[in-house]
Amino acid sequence: MSISGQNVAQPSRNDPLNPDVIFSAAGDVVVTVQGEQLPEGSAVKLRLSAPGTLIEKPAANEPKITLAKGKANFNLTVPKGAFTIQAFADLQ
Repeated sequence: MSISGQNVAQPSRNDPLNPDVIFSAAGDVVVTVQGEQLPEGSAVKLRLSAPGTLIEKPAANEPKITLAKGKANFNLTVPKGAFTIQAFADLQ
C-alpha cells in the first residue's frame, strides 16, 4: 500500500497509539492498494480511522473501485492527523 507514492507498512497495526500514517496537513491524497492472489476486477474498499474520524471509500453513493493489473487507486481528502489504514477485497 502506498499513499501519494510513499509506502505504508502492512499489515495495519489498528492501534491509534501507533498510527499507520500521519498526515502533517489536510489535503488530497491518492492511496494505491496492491492485491496479491486476488482475481482481476475484485472490488476493494479502504478504511482510514482515527479517534473521532472514519473515512470509508468508496462511500455508499460512489462507484465500486476494482483491481486493475493488481492495483486499485483511491482519491480522497484527509484531515491532518494520525490514522490507521486498512484495505479489504470483496470476493463475492
